[in-house]
Amino acid sequence: MKHKIYIHEDLTGETFGWNLDIESFRAITVDNAENLRERLISMDVGSLDLNYLDKSNNNQSELGEINIIVWNFNDSHFDRLIKEEPGKIKFVAIYYKK
Repeated sequence: MKHKIYIHEDLTGETFGWNLDIESFRAITVDNAENLRERLISMDVGSLDLNYLDKSNNNQSELGEINIIVWNFNDSHFDRLIKEEPGKIKFVAIYYKK
């Protein structure tokens, strides 16, 4: 099954912010955790945060895991990301290798 995953490039190094614009997200389609991990590695991503955007106020919040080394991204992380929750747009904030 294909899943649309939203990605936000955090170029500032700040993981939380107000009025995060959904238009700044990139969407990719993957089948599973391994596919997403491989795509992120190919993009030279070093780590990521699991976040969501609250549709009611555009407030960004963490989804329980931050600073995940891309190699450690697993099925549990992926399941949290694809689980539908009303009022939330889930995404990964990515940080490139330095």
